[in-house]
Amino acid sequence: MDFRMTIRSFFARWPLAALPFLALLTTAGCRGGSSPGFNAAQEWGRIDKQAQDLRAVRTQMDALRAQLERWEAAAGNPKAADLPSESAAVLKERLETLRKDKYRNAVTAFWDNLTLFMDRALNDSQLKSSPEAAKAARLFADESITLAQERVRDEGRYDRAVEVLEQAIKYDPDYALLRAELARTRSFLRLTRERFERAETGMTMPAARALCGVPAPAAIQERTEKGRTLTAWLYPRDDGAWAALFFQDGLLYEKSWDAQPKP
Repeated sequence: MDFRMTIRSFFARWPLAALPFLALLTTAGCRGGSSPGFNAAQEWGRIDKQAQDLRAVRTQMDALRAQLERWEAAAGNPKAADLPSESAAVLKERLETLRKDKYRNAVTAFWDNLTLFMDRALNDSQLKSSPEAAKAARLFADESITLAQERVRDEGRYDRAVEVLEQAIKYDPDYALLRAELARTRSFLRLTRERFERAETGMTMPAARALCGVPAPAAIQERTEKGRTLTAWLYPRDDGAWAALFFQDGLLYEKSWDAQPKP
């Protein structure tokens, strides 16, 4: 059976069930006044340290992802001289261990304390105008950008990423970097014909991902046939139809703008 026929099972599973993600800032309304016993500088110092710890874990994870991308980009040449010494399977296991342990703990502690600080700052007439409050608002924006990028990288959920960025922009509306990231992320919500046409035969998966966007896990079909790995990535279009990119051993060999017609 033609491999492209296997994508039919995908459409029966779409849309994805809601995926849990970190709750962002919520406020209970202005209370005014000041917060007795609250040391803004001390609390900010703790949050800043947690942000540094979180970034350190991300750096470790990014290093593992970079090695995995080298395996992915090898595309049918598993004996390339510059490939990592560890196998892709080992690298994935190390990455998952980091994600479940160090990263989960670091990100939870950071966001818990930052959102509590922001809530207090927004509802305290004196703290609201403090240097620490301004720093917290910018950190909130920067980390929201990172969080949105993680939603895309790990889940292919551009819609979730847009939600995160839209929430953040309420508290830092003039931040150019945040506005630019929101615009860029929105542009990947649906695959455009222009991006589709630029996808060329022989393109590696990392290159196709950078051009067309990250497909959601449920939008990926893969199977092995006669020693070859066949993969299909499916993308929603603005009109409700679907397009697809087809890979063999990591290289694009075919594409279809009408993989699934408009319902």
